[in-house]
Amino acid sequence: MVQHGVLKKVGTALCILGAILLAFVAFQLWGTSFSEHSAQTRLKTEFSAQLNAHSSTPRTSTPPTSSSPTTSTAQGDTSGGDVLQTQGGSDGTSTGSVAAGSPIGLLTIVRIGMVDDVIIEGVDDADLRQGPGHYPGTPLPGQAGNAAIAGHRTTYAAPFYNLDQLRTGDPIVVRTIAGTFHYAVTRTMIVVPTDSSVLDDTAVSELTLTTCNPRYSAAQRLVVVALLQSSRLAGVAQPPHHRGPSRTSATSTASTSSLGAGGGGSGVAGVVLWGLLAAIVGFFVALIWRRSKSRVPRWTTALVGVPGIFVTMFVFFGHLSTLLPASF
Repeated sequence: MVQHGVLKKVGTALCILGAILLAFVAFQLWGTSFSEHSAQTRLKTEFSAQLNAHSSTPRTSTPPTSSSPTTSTAQGDTSGGDVLQTQGGSDGTSTGSVAAGSPIGLLTIVRIGMVDDVIIEGVDDADLRQGPGHYPGTPLPGQAGNAAIAGHRTTYAAPFYNLDQLRTGDPIVVRTIAGTFHYAVTRTMIVVPTDSSVLDDTAVSELTLTTCNPRYSAAQRLVVVALLQSSRLAGVAQPPHHRGPSRTSATSTASTSSLGAGGGGSGVAGVVLWGLLAAIVGFFVALIWRRSKSRVPRWTTALVGVPGIFVTMFVFFGHLSTLLPASF
């Protein structure tokens, strides 16, 4: 009888643990979208303020001098996600006068259903959780050279979820305070996470998008390259094209933060505190439920207790996510 009671408690504990793990997976796939949507709303307000501050009469410019877009075939109809790994230390600089963590433009890719997603400066964990991130040290969209942007594939609203669906010739539009820039996809490729050569600067104005590959994995990177076709300038001088000491140092932030241990020690306290709070709330709700004699008190306990458990677990999962690699 004693052994049966122990086995029952162990089984109950395992069932609870399994439910928590499933809930955390669900939070990663869908719950993280709430924070991304909230960040995008805030960033759009900030970017609108930038546009209003720099508004002027548009003028049309001719496409940049370059060779015609190449038509290299994709290596596979797969997907990608996030940033590329590089080696070496970062000098901590950003692109021109753009501050890290600030919005730099709006990204529209009709083929994958993306309309005016705000691009943030930086590819750290905290940056990519707010939307597509611009690689520091690469040119801004519309400038000469290779402007590079990374994005999540399966979490935090997964802005690049369907990036593998892009085909040669598909349009990509980026709007910044300097104007609106129209690109056309020229090629796609799959590379290993350490192959940062796709971020090398180029003689023509290109846009490179990177994300993890395949879905739900960080084993590879899907890379989409597009060539600038035309520009509609806003009559505002672009921030200077900052070129870091080298490509390696300019892009190394990607490896040290986005593919590292997430938030590191700074998020441990939040995980412990909210984990304990969620456990305490769950314990007392279960205790009150078991001691209830009639259905009315039990339903009252459920109506009050379940939302409390949900809220504390949601915040707990949010803190726990900061300790995980931002690679999906």
